[in-house]
Amino acid sequence: MLDCVEAQGDLKLPEIRIEDIPDKRNNKKNKQEKRRLDSGQINQIWRYGANIIGIITKKEEKPQTDEYIENKLLEISKWIAKEIDKL
Repeated sequence: MLDCVEAQGDLKLPEIRIEDIPDKRNNKKNKQEKRRLDSGQINQIWRYGANIIGIITKKEEKPQTDEYIENKLLEISKWIAKEIDKL
């Protein structure tokens, strides 16, 4: 949605990484499957009790927390409110 309204780059949410899980699909013992999710799945992360452990940018993966994403969502909410006030 932010892309459609030409929001600033700092308002865009990064790809998110949550806790790894055992790789049962390939029957590999002691192998972990990395879970990467897009911003549209944030509600599912918290709904099922997972925690954000990092964000993935074009250059690298950085450790982050739920609080970081919550703050980004608040920034987006404030930006939307300002845009509505302009109407």
